[in-house]
Amino acid sequence: MNIRLFFSGNFHRSTYSGGDSMLVPGVELDEFSYTVLMEYVKDYLHFSEIGGVYVSKGKKGGWKLITADRDVLGHLADCLADDEVNFYIDNHIDTGIEPLPQMQPHVIVRPRKNIVQGR
Repeated sequence: MNIRLFFSGNFHRSTYSGGDSMLVPGVELDEFSYTVLMEYVKDYLHFSEIGGVYVSKGKKGGWKLITADRDVLGHLADCLADDEVNFYIDNHIDTGIEPLPQMQPHVIVRPRKNIVQGR
């Protein structure tokens, strides 16, 4: 499967605009996890701190913050018929937000409440 990482753009209620994207081709699904996703953010995009990695909730609108393997696997299951799976990186840092607890020291995540709430 191909993974597309969107970054440096703007989150809206149900869309994402501007910014750039990077394609990671030929990802083995059985080897893909939250840890691997965060390694991509660090190694390919060179971010050591982000506002979070999100997926679109689709027609419902809004965004889901990815924080664990279960979130990644659930999103992959929703996208099995697609050639690409999209992840959206919020690289705007709000230092007033407490970082999420980390399973690994790859990337510090400080999610902004307005994205999680779909504003």
